[in-house]
Amino acid sequence: MNIAVTGASGSIARDLIPFLKHLGHTVIRISTSIPNNGDCDYSYDDLRSGSINHDIDIAFHLASFNSKLDKKNFNREIALTS
Repeated sequence: MNIAVTGASGSIARDLIPFLKHLGHTVIRISTSIPNNGDCDYSYDDLRSGSINHDIDIAFHLASFNSKLDKKNFNREIALTS
């Protein structure tokens, strides 16, 4: 199963992702703060633009508001998660 995880660099995802991989799932990591180290690592810009090259069976939305964003980008982040 292909599982997308937003907030992939967060504390919950750091425990969840290895567990899902151990179960044999492909994990598509989506985050603002993880480097693109493979074909399953994506940014929120990739998500917005439809650049994710995987069919996603289920998504875990673990992302929280990024306090480093300015108000202009805050609106973009809210629209993404609506």
